[in-house]
Amino acid sequence: MTDSTDIQSKIATACTEHLDRRTEWDEAPEILGLFGGDGRGLRLEQFPVPMVLWEAGPPAVMLGRYARAVVAFEVRALPDLVAVAFRYEAFALSEDLSPQAAEVLRRRKAGGSVPRNEHVPGRIEQRIVSAVDTQGHHYMITADRMGDGSASPAVSKLIPKGEQVTGRIPDALNELIEALHPHAAARRGTSGAGER
Repeated sequence: MTDSTDIQSKIATACTEHLDRRTEWDEAPEILGLFGGDGRGLRLEQFPVPMVLWEAGPPAVMLGRYARAVVAFEVRALPDLVAVAFRYEAFALSEDLSPQAAEVLRRRKAGGSVPRNEHVPGRIEQRIVSAVDTQGHHYMITADRMGDGSASPAVSKLIPKGEQVTGRIPDALNELIEALHPHAAARRGTSGAGER
């Protein structure tokens, strides 16, 4: 097996390249598996997901339902799986984008009522790949929509094992990796579905 830093680099590169190859916006989300890690490189494969799943509700909610179904039906483990990823689109806010965005973020932190990000002036539309590997590292790869409809080059961030990452998408990806990889839960220090 190759060094874990090498695997992390390969996962980040594969996800970044996948995002950079996207040319359209408003695409359906996709769940991806990254397989290999045996020195020959990684292969990225889309999991079979019926389109009706993404039409039934918000992508993050439906990813969670998909993960719970995988756990409930005890889907066969995939021993050469090194990571799972979720590609989707969303609107991001930053305090320096507009006064309205800064106010929405302030109110959100205070627990107040706020509009959805897509309705806030100054929002940024993004393509995103969120991933988690069998060792417990999380990856966030983003590309911002430009004024001409293209996307900025994707930027990746590795969130090391042990740093708390929560939310619907990371929680669902954690469930998936633990269900689909025979030793992920043990390596990650959790007692999830991956230990059968």
